[in-house]
Amino acid sequence: MTVSQVSGFQPLKRVFGVLALLILAAGVGVGFLVSSGLGGEREPALAAAIIGAAGLMGFLPLLVSDAAKFGLVVLGGSMGRLMLGLMVTLVLSQNEELTRRPLVLGVAAGLGLVLLLEAASAVVILNQAEKLKTAAAHAA
Repeated sequence: MTVSQVSGFQPLKRVFGVLALLILAAGVGVGFLVSSGLGGEREPALAAAIIGAAGLMGFLPLLVSDAAKFGLVVLGGSMGRLMLGLMVTLVLSQNEELTRRPLVLGVAAGLGLVLLLEAASAVVILNQAEKLKTAAAHAA
């Protein structure tokens, strides 16, 4: 019996979705605060927008129905979000009207927090799914 055959995995995906939303909100907030703390004027709102837009990739695991692939999609979405956010930041930081340090450090702090918290929540959810699988195997 695979983890995806256990009916309890779908509620765990919903929990991940709620956590991903809360984690993204925390990342946007941290990015905004870090950028503001470094003296940015327009940069905090821009950092928050970049984190929020790139953060949409964090919801990709919700589209996966196979629990065995869930962890890989979380990892891929996390890496994709980080790369996309930093690439957009690099391009925008070339604009001479923007202060580079608050923008780059704000985005890096926000995306870094999202990456760490999302990875931790995915590990907890996969651990719970494995426990469901073990319980279902013992019950059968």
